Amino acid sequence: MGKITICLAIALVSAMVQAKELVVTVNGKEFKLDCTMINHEIKETDRDKGGQESVMACFFMYFDFLAKGNIQEASKLSTNPAKTVGSLTKLQENTGPEEFKKLMGKYFYENHIVLAEIIFEGDTMLVIRKPGGFVAQLYQKVDGKFFMANKAASGTVLGEVLNQLQTGKIKL
Repeated sequence: MGKITICLAIALVSAMVQAKELVVTVNGKEFKLDCTMINHEIKETDRDKGGQESVMACFFMYFDFLAKGNIQEASKLSTNPAKTVGSLTKLQENTGPEEFKKLMGKYFYENHIVLAEIIFEGDTMLVIRKPGGFVAQLYQKVDGKFFMANKAASGTVLGEVLNQLQTGKIKL
């Protein structure tokens, strides 16, 4: 019985989300950011986990709408719906409606992993490793709900974190 308890305890500890601090330098100034490691492989079943109660749930809902070609509903999950509709409509026109859906649906089918949430000055950057590199999206919490941010006050610092991830200067 004792061995089973120890094994369960080890499994519980290893399954816990890991938090750490990241330090990044931008224009000679050092910034400290909170980083929560997630390491969640995105699967088709995550499409059903959408909502606005967390950054990941908002991400899932946003891309589920886009994978269905529903730009209007996805834009409601943005801090600037009009700008989101404009940029996504332009992309859809350039790719074609069916290719647009495939492109957005890739998050659920092509080995994409949510690596971490990085928080700085009230903004959260969700870092995703996809085949060939990293991408990130910014989120803000408004009235208890998360929204994809088109622009964030901390965007320069978070953008530098993404740049350093892409160049290998920061490892998660």
